[in-house]
Amino acid sequence: MDADGRRAADSLPARAFQGLSNILAPLHLAINRPEIQSRNKTLELLLFLLLIYPFTEQWGLIGAAWAVTLVYLMSFILNAVVTAGIIPRFGQLLNQGLRAPIVTTAGLASTAWLINTGSREMDRCCASRLPDVRG
Repeated sequence: MDADGRRAADSLPARAFQGLSNILAPLHLAINRPEIQSRNKTLELLLFLLLIYPFTEQWGLIGAAWAVTLVYLMSFILNAVVTAGIIPRFGQLLNQGLRAPIVTTAGLASTAWLINTGSREMDRCCASRLPDVRG
């Protein structure tokens, strides 16, 4: 945990977008369009170089995780747009395939946030009422 009490799990969105983006890479190579991946990886690098220092300087490790998350989100969007131009109905297929996981993840994240928020409120509320059991 860092000073804010956040865990390494905060970088999970970056891994999710990286995974989604990397699913499309073999498709581009299979249709003999490696330049798509070359261009996207170059744009990823440029965006990473632009974001990593200011985000890390401002917010530390959490800022670095957000910079990486934004880079992979951009990469996924670029890959999806390019793939939509190649494969008819790709947008519909992507929407159908991602709808349930996104809704489920949003629900679980909301539940975790509510539980975490509630436990902090309970800690503040009950801390003054509990007897001091230290020796």
